[in-house]
Amino acid sequence: MRGTENAKAFRLYLQGENLFSVVLQEDMKRSRDKFRQATELDPEFARAWGWRSYVHVRSILLEWLPESAMSDAKEWASTAVKLDPLDYATHWDLGFYHLNDRNFEKAKKCYCKGIDLYDNQTDRLDRKPGILAEAAEGFLHAGDPVTAISLLERAMRIPDWYRWNLGWAYYQAQRYDEALAMLSSMRSKPGDRAYVPETQLFLAAAYYRKSMSFSAEGNATLARMHMEQALDEIHRFREQYPDFELGDAVAHRSRFQHKSDEDHWAEPLKILWDQ
Repeated sequence: MRGTENAKAFRLYLQGENLFSVVLQEDMKRSRDKFRQATELDPEFARAWGWRSYVHVRSILLEWLPESAMSDAKEWASTAVKLDPLDYATHWDLGFYHLNDRNFEKAKKCYCKGIDLYDNQTDRLDRKPGILAEAAEGFLHAGDPVTAISLLERAMRIPDWYRWNLGWAYYQAQRYDEALAMLSSMRSKPGDRAYVPETQLFLAAAYYRKSMSFSAEGNATLARMHMEQALDEIHRFREQYPDFELGDAVAHRSRFQHKSDEDHWAEPLKILWDQ
């Protein structure tokens, strides 16, 4: 991505992004103006040109600008691609112009180019899945809902390590049902290369805590069911990783400020480990 060395142009660019709205006409007008100012301050700022085109086309679709203004959007998006042909976002913006100019083949070509750059020539931290959703819209309007669905499924995918951390946070907040739901929703499963082994330990601890809760409520049936699930997670883990020591698991996750937080998840494992 080619950015800008002009700090004011960059601030205007960020303000334009934040003001973008398909609901509030005045905010959209201000957004367009911010991107205009950014490109005037730095005519080499590719993404500012791309955004300028994008918000312009959106405004036309909302009938906040006349249809006759479409030619400006084409010029600005083309400028963005010319300035930075290796930035997936510039192809995204040009594709959006072509889509709404009803040139569906050109739109798909732009989106495919953008996705290729997104997948193969873009730092992961700079990958905005919005291009996948926008490309899906293009394919949907071009009569290819199957491709649209696959792109939207990619765009909506939450990485497993987000689920893992959220499940752990739920557990520490004593929201065990949500912890179980989140940890169980991970796409990778025990034995998969990407699966974090300790996930089973967190599941075991959460099932144990639920078992204790049901027991305190006098619900022996649910208490027993959850205890069996806790033990099943522990047993499967120990079969898969026979050399794994409980002390290792605790040490790997023990850098807590408060000892009580470490004990909250480690104590159930100590109880379950040799049962």
